[in-house]
Amino acid sequence: MEGDEQAVRKVVNDFAETWNRHDMNALGALFAPNADFVNVGGLWWRGRQEIQTRHAFLHAAISQKTPRAQRASPPTVMASSKRASISSIASM
Repeated sequence: MEGDEQAVRKVVNDFAETWNRHDMNALGALFAPNADFVNVGGLWWRGRQEIQTRHAFLHAAISQKTPRAQRASPPTVMASSKRASISSIASM
């Protein structure tokens, strides 16, 4: 179980890294094909393709000079070998 949690925490860190690089292909690859994502505005995105497409749209609409994402607090992680739930707060 501890290994699962560490793997999920790595994904959270990789999310911030790919966000800051504006690499939406790498960001999308972090998600399982059937993943769910609820964004800061409360919109629920279903599946890797929608998550990647919506993030790509956001990044096309914002300046490359936008401040870098930083985690405001450590993520809360619940993980098992089959699924994970992450709650993370970030600031820009």
